[in-house]
Amino acid sequence: MVLLFLVINGAAAQWDKKFKARLYGGYEHNIFLSPNTLIRDGERLFREDLLTSGFFEGVLLSGDFEKKIRDGRWKLGFTTSGANYHTDPNANKYILNLRSSYRKKYRKGRYFELAPALVRRSQNGTNESDGVLRTTFSYTRFNLPVHLDFYLGDKRWFKTETGYTFKGYDKNDLGEKVSYHATYSRFSYSKKWQREQVTSKLILSGGLEYRHYTDLELDQEQEDTEDENEVVIRPNNPIAFIAEERQWLFYRASIEYNVEHETTPLEYTLGIYYIGRGDSEGRFGYSEVAPGASIRYKTKAFTLSGSARYNWRKFATLQVGDANALLRYNYIRADLQLSMPLGKKKLWYVKGDLTRRVSNRSEATSTAFRGYFNSMIETGITIRF
Repeated sequence: MVLLFLVINGAAAQWDKKFKARLYGGYEHNIFLSPNTLIRDGERLFREDLLTSGFFEGVLLSGDFEKKIRDGRWKLGFTTSGANYHTDPNANKYILNLRSSYRKKYRKGRYFELAPALVRRSQNGTNESDGVLRTTFSYTRFNLPVHLDFYLGDKRWFKTETGYTFKGYDKNDLGEKVSYHATYSRFSYSKKWQREQVTSKLILSGGLEYRHYTDLELDQEQEDTEDENEVVIRPNNPIAFIAEERQWLFYRASIEYNVEHETTPLEYTLGIYYIGRGDSEGRFGYSEVAPGASIRYKTKAFTLSGSARYNWRKFATLQVGDANALLRYNYIRADLQLSMPLGKKKLWYVKGDLTRRVSNRSEATSTAFRGYFNSMIETGITIRF
């Protein structure tokens, strides 16, 4: 972290700079998203045998660099962090985020931006809630988006983003290695109104994403015993692994309404979000609808912010249980954060978040497609310099 700080700081000597350091600690419940019960080899296991939870402490360092140019600007940035868990060393995580941006006004009300980013996350363990791909928590992701933004006048914007993404997960405990290439296109239209010390904003968004999974590979020993596209039975998982190319298409849409009051420190956003997934195998497609809300209350003494969202997800063909009912998930996601300034450059914060997934797959013979509960509370001090 120190080396990265020195290298980027020296390379951007003539740029405007902002740095942030953070020391934090907390507690996370059910780190690997396991269900509460499981039957393994005829024996029923309970939460004390399945769930991994524990206290952690960590450090974060980030920097942002900006240089103005004619009708535009350059930006560079990095964030690196590490967290140490006391209960299980496999939960220790390290994250590096490198980002950059070139933005240029090429005509009146017309803007171009190129913003590549690279993320590396390292954390041992497998996501127990993922019954389809069975991915690890460790991955490398590269994103290359191109933005074209158009100011339409009268406080209206039309923004587009088209890009490419590569994401490669580390090999999981079954010897499977998963990665994908994706192309996507997104747009948003926004309109802002100013009326009697109240500013409101409406945002309509949509997008498509095509993912091509090309590296669903097995260990060499397993490859020698399996023919191409032959079904490989996974231990403790009702969904067999198929060593073939996989293609998924995501389509998203949302409506958000934001309100700010000039006479009060209150700001809130209401929204409804939709996501659908289609897949080449015809097995794992779903539709999901989620209403949500967020709020922010800021004064000189403190800032309180939070959000909540409720998701309904229904799979199109994937059936579970003896009754062969279609798989359904209900998600509750919420977070809350309180922060207070400690002088000019320091800030104390405490935050918590939770995710609750309820599944209609009740069979305890597998961890796949089950419900789970994950929560975390964290507190720390942020220093800006």
